[in-house]
Amino acid sequence: MVTSALLRWTYEPTTGFDGFKLYRKLSTDVSYPGTPLVIKGPTSDFHQDCTVVEGEEYDYKITVYNDGGESTVTETTVLIPDPTPPSAPDPVDTFTSEVDNNVN
Repeated sequence: MVTSALLRWTYEPTTGFDGFKLYRKLSTDVSYPGTPLVIKGPTSDFHQDCTVVEGEEYDYKITVYNDGGESTVTETTVLIPDPTPPSAPDPVDTFTSEVDNNVN
């Protein structure tokens, strides 16, 4: 059962920044919400999204921000697998029985 999506990023800052803003939308939605899913500090390099739903596909975008505003967007798509139960195994190749009629 899938209950979360682990998102990782790398960033080599060239100027000062305050942190990261991570946004999420369903892939079928046209636009991202105005409010970030989470705001992370400048030393963060991952987020564990524990609010995903199995079988859904999400688009995430991340920006870097400071007092001057937000950077341009970096995006990725994450498909949360819908767990399919394993198929039944193949039947036994040979199955025989014998009856012993010699009752003592």
